[in-house]
Amino acid sequence: MFTTAMEAQHLPAPDGVGHQIVHGGPKHMAPEMVTPKLMLTLRSLIPLAPLHLPGEIKGIEAVAGHYPGLSQIVCFDTAFHRQIPEVAQWLPIVRSLWHEGIHR
Repeated sequence: MFTTAMEAQHLPAPDGVGHQIVHGGPKHMAPEMVTPKLMLTLRSLIPLAPLHLPGEIKGIEAVAGHYPGLSQIVCFDTAFHRQIPEVAQWLPIVRSLWHEGIHR
């Protein structure tokens, strides 16, 4: 059986878990609850952050597997870039990629 570090120290189960996610794509800028729909979106974004998103998704799934029904929240690193001026979002992206939805 899987035992968490919290259980090993005889601590109570968490009330919720927060995750820092590297990439939320163009539509995810604010903290949000983990839902099945969000998980599908995160999987679709793996090509944008292939070194980070798979592990982050596994972390969310591990928590859900061990603590079913526990509230999980994600915050996106890319949210910062959605607030900068558009000209800064363009640089140093090739114009053709911008039109494909790739932004800084």
